[in-house]
Amino acid sequence: MRKALFALFISLVLFLSGLSASVLAYDEVNDISITVGYWGDTDYTKADVSLSELASACGTDRQVYTWINQGNNPGTTEAEGIYLDSILAYCGIDPSYVYYYNFQSTDSATYAYSNQQWTNDQLMSGRYTFRPCFETAIADFNTDRVDYMKNPERHYTIDDFFDFNDRKYKNEAWNQREEVWPMLALKTKSSSWQGYTPASSLDFSGLQSNGKPILMFGQAGKNDITRNLMVQMVKGIHIWYSGSPQIELKAEDTEGQVGDTKQAVLSVWTPDDFLTGQILGQVELKTSNGAVAEVAQDGTVTIKGEGTADITAVYHGKTYGSVTVTGRGEDTPEDPEDGSGEGDGSSEGDGDGSSQGDGDKDGSGEGSGNTKSGKGDSDSSSKGSKVSDGGSKTSLSTDKSTAQAAAQRSGQAARAQRQGSAGGAASGSGDDHVKVYQISAADDVYVESRISPQMSKWLWAGGGASVGLGLLIEGLYFRGQVAWTRRAKRIYEKL
Repeated sequence: MRKALFALFISLVLFLSGLSASVLAYDEVNDISITVGYWGDTDYTKADVSLSELASACGTDRQVYTWINQGNNPGTTEAEGIYLDSILAYCGIDPSYVYYYNFQSTDSATYAYSNQQWTNDQLMSGRYTFRPCFETAIADFNTDRVDYMKNPERHYTIDDFFDFNDRKYKNEAWNQREEVWPMLALKTKSSSWQGYTPASSLDFSGLQSNGKPILMFGQAGKNDITRNLMVQMVKGIHIWYSGSPQIELKAEDTEGQVGDTKQAVLSVWTPDDFLTGQILGQVELKTSNGAVAEVAQDGTVTIKGEGTADITAVYHGKTYGSVTVTGRGEDTPEDPEDGSGEGDGSSEGDGDGSSQGDGDKDGSGEGSGNTKSGKGDSDSSSKGSKVSDGGSKTSLSTDKSTAQAAAQRSGQAARAQRQGSAGGAASGSGDDHVKVYQISAADDVYVESRISPQMSKWLWAGGGASVGLGLLIEGLYFRGQVAWTRRAKRIYEKL
């Protein structure tokens, strides 16, 4: 029975030893991962590097960091490690673009702040150490240790620069503060200072390396409790940029015939070349209408049919850039700005006539008139750069004299009629006593602005004259009646 119990005891010891070894192996950190990304977006691993390689490439330095722990006691940590800005430089990261830092720890089971988040300003500036005050206390203690312990009021002690009642550093410490920068400490020695005896010599003796890199940083204020925020066993640093990547899609030529290929250019900008490449590989080029245009991921656009299609750059479900592609059939004229179009127009009249006219903008046109059965049918066509209903809109002002000369040569009173939809010039001849009037918007304006006011004046004048004449006639009539009545009265009185 005793042998069985002894064997069980040995087994339990071995099991716990193995468990402890596995835990220690799990906690130990030899490599560190650095990732980059935009805040709220995917992060990409930029570097997986061993701590030894990182220390060799960046170099190490020593610094004394001061703190207040959760027990509200002051303390110091002597650290040897790699400054964070050196790690960023090694990875090609510009800290001025960093929005947040996150530090991941293998000690997440016991360390509550394994994902502590910092802004760039919080971590990289305005951090201090009160080391000078601690060193002054050590120097005074080493001068006369016996009297220092018997009569501490005569000496410079922790009470001179730390208030144990309010749990904060005094102005004495604040006025002697020195700026420090965050460090990934590979070797450390930490001491909590209580009582009058110095807890450390601050000479970096006794530094220990246990595979537990620690994020060290200074204090932002006199009562800044920072000891519990110093991430232990750091295995990962997450770098987050603010905003979003700048993604653009451009194309100089987006119009062509079926079968043509065009090139869309995708551009991506981020503060980090590595991140730019990662995001560039994640951007999808999509078409809104595959029957009109197809797009390859290298930006090659193939026109498949007539119409329009939007080519868009999409990253993680969000559209960042777009260009519109227009497809034409093989016989469809190009746009008027840089191509030519055709149009037909016709008019009728007696006689013969011909004229020529230039097409709209960069195009040119010609027209001729032919007589059939006493009626002159003239057709015209032009080549312009824009096709509209019935043809291209073409200016024919230079052909007026040509049309008139042709009419004079034929002995006819010819009229050249322009057809805006035809895009050319047409001519013919007809009776010179026949006149056609067309009311235009300009005529309406003239009637409204000139004739209507004049007619109103005439009507008012005529009406006034009529009223006046009526009153005059009425007055003369009344006057005659009065005179006749008086004469009749005198005759009656005589009788």
